[in-house]
Amino acid sequence: EMEQQVEILQLENGLARARQRLGEMRKISYQED
Repeated sequence: EMEQQVEILQLENGLARARQRLGEMRKISYQED
């Protein structure tokens, strides 16, 4: 069960990073307008 929790935490961290990257890309595209 612990291993599953660690796996989920890693996935969530990856998701958070991906969302941050998406947000940064959106900011950049807004600036281009």
